[in-house]
Amino acid sequence: MVGPSPRWGRWESANLNDAGRETCEKALWKAMDVVMKVPRTNETWGLIHADLRPSNVIRAEDGELTIIDFDDAGYSWYLYDYASSLSFIEHESYAPELAQAWVRGYERQAGRFSADELETMSALSMIRRLQMLGWTTNHREDALPDGLAAAQAPGSVECARRYLEDSLWLLKQTNSRNGSE
Repeated sequence: MVGPSPRWGRWESANLNDAGRETCEKALWKAMDVVMKVPRTNETWGLIHADLRPSNVIRAEDGELTIIDFDDAGYSWYLYDYASSLSFIEHESYAPELAQAWVRGYERQAGRFSADELETMSALSMIRRLQMLGWTTNHREDALPDGLAAAQAPGSVECARRYLEDSLWLLKQTNSRNGSE
């Protein structure tokens, strides 16, 4: 995902100033500290979609949902699918609302998340954000909707800053109309 030879590109190659790069690096190490402590057990680790975001879900006329695009599927922490659900949009004002809806929907089916699981999800989300920043360094700007590619570097710095301030920031209640918490 990140490191010296990541599959989709180095986030460090993105157009960041020194302060932004330092903020992202600090957030990465904070997140890695969390993830490195998560055990790989049958309950935490297995086959996941790894790119389960809105663009990979199709709704039929009858309302049935179909998941597509399994080319990134592989073995990881199950909670990584939370992180991938927010790909490229974590910096957007509506992202906390989507993150919270994801958690509520999951909890209706599988029970409440523990505090450690919420920390893990948040750490994986931060790592995924930097992974996708690396992805944008290897793809044309038009690979994402208008303006989204250009927003990745500054948006990643903003996500890193917020993660450093409060690792659970995406899961906090916000009022998306005025941005207040």
